[in-house]
Parts: sequence; structure tokens; C-alpha cells
Amino acid sequence: MKLLSCIAIIAILGMKVQAQSKSALPKIIPLTPNATEFVRYGDYQVNTLTGRPEISIPIYNVVSGSLKLPISISYFAGGIKVSQVATWIGLGWSLNAGGIISRSVRGIPDEVPQYGWIDDVISPSELTSTQDASLIQKYGDRLRDAEPDFFSYNLPTASGKFIYKRNIQKFEAIPYSPVKITRTVGATDINNNYQITDENGIDYIFAQKQNYSNDNDLEISQTLRFYTQSWYLTKIISANKKDSILFKYEYKPVSTDLGNGRSTQPEWIIYPSYSKTFYKSGNSEAGNYGVFTDQGITQSSSSISTAEPNLTEIIFKNGKIIFNAITGRKDYPGAMLNNLSVYAMNSTGGYDLIEKQVFDYDYFTTNNPVGQWDYRLKLNSISKMSSTGNVIDRHNFEYETTKLPSTMSTAQDYWGYYNGREQEFLPNVPPTNPELQQWYSKTPLGSADRSSDISYMQAGILKKITYPTGGYTAFDFEANKYKSDIVTYVNVSVVDTRLNGAGKRNPVSTSQDFYWPTDAIDTLGIFNITFSAHTNPSAADVAQRVTLRDLTTGQDVNSWEHTGNFEVPLTISPGYRFNRSHQYRVTIRIDDDAATKISLALYCEKINTSNQIKDGGGLRVRKIENHDSNNSIQSIIAYSYKGSNGEGVGNFLRTDVDFVKNSYKRYDWAYNPNCDPTKPWSECLLYKDERIIFVGQGDIPQVDFAGSSVTYDEVTKFYLNANGESNGKIVYSSNTKIFPSSIENLNVPGGRWYFENNMVQDGKLPSEHYYSYDKNANSYKLTKERIYQYDTLVNSDTQGATSISRIVYFPLATGSLENYLSTTDFSRAYYPIHMGAYRLSRLIERNYEQSGISELITENSYNNLGLQSRSTSNKSNGKSIVNINLYATDFNSGIPFIDDMINNNNISTPIESVSYMQSPEKTVVRGSLIQFRGGGGLIDRVFQFESNEQLAVSNFKFSNQTIGVLPEINTLGTYSPDLHYQEKVTYDKYNDNGNLLSVKQKDGMSVNYLWSYNFAYPIAEIRNIDYSTVESILGGPTAVSNFADSNPTDQQVKDLVSILRNSPLLKNAQITSYTYKPLVGMSSQTDAKGMTTYYDYDEFGRLKTVKDQNSNILKQTEYHYKN
Repeated sequence: MKLLSCIAIIAILGMKVQAQSKSALPKIIPLTPNATEFVRYGDYQVNTLTGRPEISIPIYNVVSGSLKLPISISYFAGGIKVSQVATWIGLGWSLNAGGIISRSVRGIPDEVPQYGWIDDVISPSELTSTQDASLIQKYGDRLRDAEPDFFSYNLPTASGKFIYKRNIQKFEAIPYSPVKITRTVGATDINNNYQITDENGIDYIFAQKQNYSNDNDLEISQTLRFYTQSWYLTKIISANKKDSILFKYEYKPVSTDLGNGRSTQPEWIIYPSYSKTFYKSGNSEAGNYGVFTDQGITQSSSSISTAEPNLTEIIFKNGKIIFNAITGRKDYPGAMLNNLSVYAMNSTGGYDLIEKQVFDYDYFTTNNPVGQWDYRLKLNSISKMSSTGNVIDRHNFEYETTKLPSTMSTAQDYWGYYNGREQEFLPNVPPTNPELQQWYSKTPLGSADRSSDISYMQAGILKKITYPTGGYTAFDFEANKYKSDIVTYVNVSVVDTRLNGAGKRNPVSTSQDFYWPTDAIDTLGIFNITFSAHTNPSAADVAQRVTLRDLTTGQDVNSWEHTGNFEVPLTISPGYRFNRSHQYRVTIRIDDDAATKISLALYCEKINTSNQIKDGGGLRVRKIENHDSNNSIQSIIAYSYKGSNGEGVGNFLRTDVDFVKNSYKRYDWAYNPNCDPTKPWSECLLYKDERIIFVGQGDIPQVDFAGSSVTYDEVTKFYLNANGESNGKIVYSSNTKIFPSSIENLNVPGGRWYFENNMVQDGKLPSEHYYSYDKNANSYKLTKERIYQYDTLVNSDTQGATSISRIVYFPLATGSLENYLSTTDFSRAYYPIHMGAYRLSRLIERNYEQSGISELITENSYNNLGLQSRSTSNKSNGKSIVNINLYATDFNSGIPFIDDMINNNNISTPIESVSYMQSPEKTVVRGSLIQFRGGGGLIDRVFQFESNEQLAVSNFKFSNQTIGVLPEINTLGTYSPDLHYQEKVTYDKYNDNGNLLSVKQKDGMSVNYLWSYNFAYPIAEIRNIDYSTVESILGGPTAVSNFADSNPTDQQVKDLVSILRNSPLLKNAQITSYTYKPLVGMSSQTDAKGMTTYYDYDEFGRLKTVKDQNSNILKQTEYHYKN
């Protein structure tokens, strides 16, 4: 038994109509319950693009007919940011129990009538070229929209982004996915919800809004002061539109007493910032606008007080989950999630508690916590609790103990992580504005050191998870590393010499010849000359002299002597501009005693090529250790990283040169209160005041990919034993092809605005290489490799957009004088948003064995929806198998079930699948065809290819082509199947909830099903009789449907089935019946002979005993956990 494992019950309820093969009968009856297998803890995957472990703990799996909703909690292990506020389950943790659409507004909200992106009629290319300043102003001041908003969606089964594409007037996912995204408009156009229909026809309704409001910044236009930022999932509807899962939310602000007269405030995030202002003013008539003066540093802050809706209830067939958020938090004006309670519907229509997931908390605090910003909610453990209050399953969490600062702290690196240095955000660099360079080129804006510090960056990070078994996993993190693009300089010695005297009237000298270094960044050299005190003021010449001679011209170009007060030392630092092609000589001469000295050094400035590898961008995992309950190491997995800049160094997606660039806003006041408004602006300008305000703030927005601003080209995973010895390794490579676009925008941190135009890429894995380790040879041996080629870009397209931002502000107009407008007051740039998605075009799999190398090459082709249309597997023996899939979108309209599938976006299920062998003749080896019922969500008939002899492809008819013609991708045809298809399974009847009632296999007997427990569970399987007879015996369709819609007791089920067993009309039928404990499992099974097997469960829903009808124990299971 694995020490990191525990016994778990898996109750498999396979309600979905599917089968082992398409021609077999569907599996409707759930498998009998069993204590089936061990669940392995500590098996965490690491993202091979970012080095971040993917930590997730399953909580519960909701099943409602054909719908499934996994609920889990997950932890983001990339590091804790200073301004990061804990969720309602703790810092770094997220509850995954539904879905959300959120957006980043570009310009103004897309849906603003007439002027938002959806309705605006001015093209991005026109806005890029126009010289109409008044038109540009409307976009720059956020009155009209030139860019689409970027939406992010998260479904239980998928995630991605989407934008509104003007050329097709629809929303489209990035990377492309054949999901259907629609916006539903309410009473006003801006009152909208969203619906996403996935490629399986499942609808996701997002109707719970979270609004954003901002009254802090007076420069924000009215359209940006209040808008909907997020939409939460409120309903899931199955493809057949018969099953659903509902989600309820509430806004519940809570004020918590913090002591000393303090309590939590509505503002739950406060962003401090620092600014430095330079100001000048002047009179235009005098032609003098003065000079900029430093007005000093001021501090300000902005806050967010938007309430977030909390999930309160999930309602599904036969049950519900209540999310109880009761206890107020010290760090946020809301409540923490105390527990998640699962209820099953009982026979009276009420609900019985099945289990709870209980969350236990504490707080991360500063050294001296006072206000809410000094606290952050900390998840200590999560426990599975029975309905009687006993705990069986507990996960405990431990974190890095370094104290986190206040969320308002300025001790942040450029990414927003803690660096231990509390100082204002303004960097220790001079202003980059050209107008200020002449006065302040050597004066830094501030003194902040925003570099990263790994000892502080790990503060508050998750370090250990202890499992119910007593075993645990320990995580060891390190900082991401990147190569800095910041050019720094170092003084390098060109000449370094010194000389002592040899006595009065005994002059001595030393010389050194040199050329000026070609790699010096400038020709200016700086001497550092130190003359000691001397005792020979009456020397025949001078006591101390340094001479610089140009040997190329034969002339002395400079000399320096110690004159004046010769009783004290003298240090001078003269400069000289050298000619790189000339040779020079520097000579030191002394005429004095031995105690008299001269030391000389000549320096040039060169680019510093060392120390360019820096920490930054959060954390990556270095090692993961798994221990058993006795603290013995069971396994160690270590990781090494490689990027384009070498071993251990990643690819930083945004240059750090931006970090030391200043972001600033420029304000110009231009006015003349006595000016005639009919005169041109140039004649009215009398006074001009200017302010250049440099702003320093927390984390600088990054170019983010897969949740990280640093990525890696190669990650190696080492498998080590308890002694740290290697057992093998896997080398993963990644290829992101990221080319972020940006334009200058002096108003944003770093002075550049980056566009999300690289979302087509999603971190595809180019290769995996598996190695075994030979201890004797102390070397690795390649055993297996997979090489992936993602060359196919489906649905490729671009959506153009134009970024327009104001770079000169005019906040004041006096009298009738209008603000002067110029196109130079705005920055503009057109940029393309790349659409489409990369698909796996080729997979090469090789196994290296003693007998040789075996190879399998699989080549794939896709239709415009990104669905696999063709796959060819080429084996080493020269034989090839080609698989062809035809989907609903491959057929012309006119066939009702196909039209319904397209209308409902149920497009991912192949209607026809055919395989043929090519060696070299093309011969059909198998084929299947599925016809659906009207509505497109329920199977009607299943056909299978049959032939008494080998059939060449030239004699086979694909269902959208003529005989002998292979389907061309994205070419439609009329639905007309080949005559070799034989009907194998007929789905005769469903009830109104989409439950299968009767099915028949070719030449076989009819199999019928009765349902109950709110249409959730089959209670009887009746073979060898038609369904209408069963229905009539039970009182007709209404009676059967009413019982199916009920939640019966076991006895009521037995009574109903006994009617069938006792009916003479069913004397030749085979009847098997079932009862259930909803949301737990099957409670009894009675076979066709009337023999009953009973299944009993413990308070935690685990199978405890299996008994026969005489209460004899057939099987008993005991569960043992650590402690």
C-alpha cells in the first residue's frame, strides 16, 4: 500500500448515453458501488512553460443528468504580491465552482450605444491616418471607442479570451474555439448579459453582474466611471435542453471590529502612488516661458470599493450545495467562506445534509497589525465532515513564515512582489523628458530600489500540504531569472601607475604608452591624480609633474603639477577627450625625497557586461518532495530551467528598460481672459503654464503569458530517490512565438502601452524526451520521445484596432477661449489582433529499445472550426491508417437533425467516422454513422459499416460525397450515406427529460428503462418486451412520468416494480430493479430472479457492507487513516 494514498469510494453513475463501441448498447445502469482504488496524493503537474506547480484539491463533483460540474480549490504558486487581497477562502486560493466572464476595457465599454466599439463606424486604419484633431480628441478623451474590449471567459470545462470582430459582427474566441458567444440586450442596450454555447451544445448563461465604479480620477470620462466589469455564471443547460444547474449569488458586505475603535472599511484595495512635479510658466508676448522648477514629491492614493457577489447556492437535480459565508473578515468588508454543505433531496421534497467541506482560517499579519490592510486571510485547512459532524478528510496547509507587509506598502519590486525596501515608488533615475534633461540630467526623480529580493519574494507562499494519510508534500521555490536589457556602465582603468622620489636633484620618471580603447563608449577620459605633499619647492624644474603627450602628433597636450600649498596632498580629476587612432604617452616625474609620491589612474567608461542575470517576475518551483506519515522521503522531483539566454534564465516578455523609464502626464494651461474670441488661437495665447508630473506606482503592468511574465524554452524534470540520486528525467521544450506589440504612451508605467495581440499562442509543447539513468555509466539514455508540430493555424485572421491616448492635457480654459487641439497632443498606433488557433499537425513518437527504434508518425488536418477532419498514422512497417471525420458543418442544410445540431452549436460529435488502410491500396476497414433526433442532442440511430469482402475506397461513398471521392476539408455536400451501412442500434424512445426509455440492438431484444428520483436514476431495466406494454401496466405515460419526477422511498420503488414482476404480460420479461441513496450511491439491486443485494454506506458516503437478501454480509470494508 502506498503511504501517500488513501482508500476512496468511487461511485460511478454513467448516466450519459454512450457505449464501449458505437454499435453496442448504451450503459444506462450505474456500476455497483465498490471500494475500488487508491487515490494518489502529491502528484502535482508543473507548467513547463512557467515552472509554476498546478496545485488543486477536488471538493465535490456535481452530476445533474448529462451535466457535470467539478468543484475544487486551487492555489496560484507564482508568488504573493504586496497589494494582493485574499479571496474569501484565503490568500492565493481560488474556489472553482462555476464560471465567469470578465473584461479589460480598452477605450470605453464596447456596448456604449453609437460610440462603443460595436456601433462605432470609423475604421481603425482611418483613425491612424486622419489629421482631424477634433475627431482624434473624441477617442483620446474616451468619448468614442477605437479598440475592442478584451474579455476572458472561464467555463467548468474550458477557458480563453474573446473580442467582438467587426467584420463578422460577432464575438470570437482567442485562441479560436468553436464556441458560440452571444450578448443578450435588456431594456437598455448597456444592460446586457452573455451566453456561451460550447461545441457540445451546452449553454452557459452569465447574468450576475459585478459593476465597476471610479470617482477618484476626475480625468476619467463618464463612460468609464460606471460599467459592468464581470458576469458570473448563473445557469448551465445541457445540449438536449433537459438538464440544468443553477447558481445563486448575493452581495453581503460585512464590517468587522478590529479593536481600538477600528473596523473594516468599504475600500478594500488602496493603491498608493507618488508623484514629482516640474512646473514653469511665462508670458508669450515676451517670448519667455521660464524654466522648469522642481516642485517636490507628493503622495496620493486611489481605492476600490466595488462589492463582489458571493456564490450562495448551486441547485441541481436531486440536490443542492449551500455556500455558508458567515464570519466577517479583518482584511476585507465581507465574510469568509465557512463551509460548503451538500444536500440531497429526500422523499418528502426536503433536503438532507450529506457532507460538508469546512474551511479553517487564520491571518497573515504585519509585525504590528492595526488596520484591515495589515491582515490577509490565511487558509489553514479544509476538512470533509459527515452529516453528524465527524471529520474524515483533512488537508492542512503551511506557508513561508516571512512576514508580509501591509497591502498599502511601497516595498515592492517592479512586478509588485515584496522586496523588503519601504520607500516611495519613484525610481532612482533622472527624468527622461527632453525638456528637463538640460536642468535635471543628474538629479534622480526618487530613491526607490525596485529590484527583487528572493528572501522577501517568498513571503506567504505555500510550502507544505499535509494529507489525510499523514503524508505531506513540501514545495521549494526560487526566483525566476531573466537577462536584463538595461545598459549600465563601469569605469575601466586604461592607465594605472605610481612613482616615488629618489632624492632631491635626482629626478626620476616613468612613462606608459597607450591607445584609447575602441570599446569605450566615449572618447572622454577621466584622470585621477594624487600628488603627495613634497619638500622641494625650489626644485630646478618642479617637484611633481604629470605630462600627457600625443605621440602621433609629437606634441605635449597637457600637464599637471603640484603647486601652491605643497605641504598638503592634492588630488585632481581632469578630463581629456582622446582620439581613438592616436597613440599617447603619460609620464610621471618627481624631483624630491623618497617619501614624495604620485599615483595616477586614467579611466574610460565601458558597457557593463556582467551581472545582467537578475531575479524577477515571481517564483518558480525548484523541488517537490513527497513524504510519508513517518516523515520518510518517498520521492523527490527537481526542476531545471533554460531560456534563450542560457541555463537557468527565462525569457522576459517585456524589456526591463521600461522599468527605469518615467511615466508622466503633461498639463498645459493656455489662456488670455481679455482675448477677442474671434481672433485665432495663436493671437490669444498670453500665458502658458506647464506641469510635467512623473508618477511612481506599484507593480508595472506586464506582458503576461500563461499567468507569468517570464517563460522558459526548456524545463527538465528529474526523478530522484530519497538519497537524491537520479532515476531518470524528462526534458520538455516549449515554443510560444510571442511577439508583443507596443507603442509609446507616456501616461502609463514604463512609458509604453503593450497590446494583447499574441493570444493565439497558448504554450504548445514542441517535444518531450524521456531518459533513463545508468548509475554505472553515470549517464542518461534516451528511451522515448514525442515531437509535436503545431504548424496548422485554423481560422486565421486579424482584427485591426487603434490605440489613441492623450499625452498633453488641457484641464483649464478661461472665458470663451477653447482648448487648443493638435494631433501631437495624442499618441496613436494601429495594431493587429491575431485571431485563430494552432492545432497539432504532426506527432512523431519514437521508442528506443534494444531491438531497435520503433516509430509512429501521426499527421492531422482540421476544418475551419478547428475540429479534426483527418488523421493519418504512419507506422514503421510502411502501412498507414487514415481516419476521416465528418461533422454537421460538413453537410448542406436541409436535413432536420443536422440543421438542429448546427443551430444548437452541437458540432463536435462526428456524424460519420471512417478508417481506411493504405498499403498501398486504399481499403475501408471500419466506419460508423450516427443520426440524431430533432433538436440534435439525442441519438436516434447508430449505423456500422459492413461488407462481406474488402471494399476499396474507390467503391465507398462518404456521406457528403459521391462514390469514390474523398471528402475535401471545408467543402460541403448533401447528406447521403453509403449503402454498406447497417443499422445496429435504435434508440426508440426518450422521456421529456431526455432519459432513454427504450433501445434495441439489431436482431436483439428491446431493453426498456424506468426512471425516478427526479429523473436522475434508472430504477428498473426490463428486457424482452416493448415499452408501451410496460407503460400501460403502470397506468400510462402520465403515471410513469409522475413517478419519475418524484423522490421515492426504497419501498415505493419496490412496490412499483412488483406490479411489473406480478403482471402476466411480462412473464417472459427479465426485470432488474434498483434503489438509491441520492448523491451517495446505489442502495439495492434486485435481479431477474428476485434476489436482492443491499449496499450500506458509512456516514462519509463510503461503501461499508454488501449484504444479501437474508442480511448475510458478503463484503465488508474498513477504512484506516493516520490519526
